[in-house]
Amino acid sequence: MRNKRRGRQWLVVILSVLILALIFLIIQSVNHAKTSHVKNVSKTEQIITQNGFVQQNSPTMNELTGAKKKKLANINKKMSDNRHFGAYLGIVGDTPVFAGRNGYANRDKQVGFKSSSTFLSGRYQEFLNNAIIIKLISEKKLSLSEKLTKYVPNNDETLKGITIKQLLTQKPKYYATVKNLNTLDADKYSSLDKLNVTTKATKINVSATSAIKAVLISKVLKKSYTSVVNKMLVDELGLSSLRINDNKHGYINDVLSYNEQLVGGVPSQTSVLKVKNIYFGTNQLRLSLSDIGASYRKILTNKYFPKSYQSLFLLSAKQLIFKKYDDSAFFYTADNNQSLIAQYNYKKDSLVVVGDNYPNGRLNIRQLEFQLSSLIK
Repeated sequence: MRNKRRGRQWLVVILSVLILALIFLIIQSVNHAKTSHVKNVSKTEQIITQNGFVQQNSPTMNELTGAKKKKLANINKKMSDNRHFGAYLGIVGDTPVFAGRNGYANRDKQVGFKSSSTFLSGRYQEFLNNAIIIKLISEKKLSLSEKLTKYVPNNDETLKGITIKQLLTQKPKYYATVKNLNTLDADKYSSLDKLNVTTKATKINVSATSAIKAVLISKVLKKSYTSVVNKMLVDELGLSSLRINDNKHGYINDVLSYNEQLVGGVPSQTSVLKVKNIYFGTNQLRLSLSDIGASYRKILTNKYFPKSYQSLFLLSAKQLIFKKYDDSAFFYTADNNQSLIAQYNYKKDSLVVVGDNYPNGRLNIRQLEFQLSSLIK
């Protein structure tokens, strides 16, 4: 009887050991499968990214129909085939109808272009500075006939007799040294008195016209330029991603710039351009494509200041790369290997905004914008 009991006990022990061994083998098999999968994914990612680009040529939004829907797919294929690294947005009225991207906003961190990705705005900052000045004039906080020296101190000789209207419309050419512009801090109102401009163009001077406008705006409102931007642009235009670039701190949604470089004969986002020439009030704003689109449309359609001031604003914008046609308005800027285009169609109330961060000659940003604009004309 005892032998039978012992035999049963041994049988239970043996079965338990076998079950545990089987469980161990199953766990090992699952772990091996997981490890193999991770290795395969890693190898695939390495193949995709070794030339500095990622295939993201499917639009993130495509509300087009019929032939236009297919045409957008072809445009995306061209972006991919020609290694055009950037993003685009198409809007009719207040409604986005298409959006897409190709490549990286930040390749090192494997960040593609997103709706919140912020581009260097280049001379679009001066476009916005002009709009703020026009708005202040419309609100009777500033007069076109006022002398600039009233608001921009310590520049009496250079700016003597210059009115606000002349600053806006007569292509004034003012310069300042890089060292001088670097003493101006967007967060510190008191630093703005340090601006020292000249009419002489030298090797160490850069354009200071937009910086003068930024100082003017701050002096009229008696606030730091950062406070002015937050109030007059972020709040009043309803912008969500705008920030002032101090050239010291980077953010995850910042679009990086890349030098032109070929790897294996194709354009590659492998050489980051170190951005240095960011100047107060001139090219220090970062904006998303949606923020550019929203501000551009509102300014051009009298949502920011009354219609009676629109002709004055358009005159001021002519000093930039801006063209007003019968039924459309075109803006272009390029800065530190980033380019931006905004094209607004008055009749259709439609807008296309395109941005890139690589100087690609195979398919340039103007060609891309032209093709995209044809979809919503």
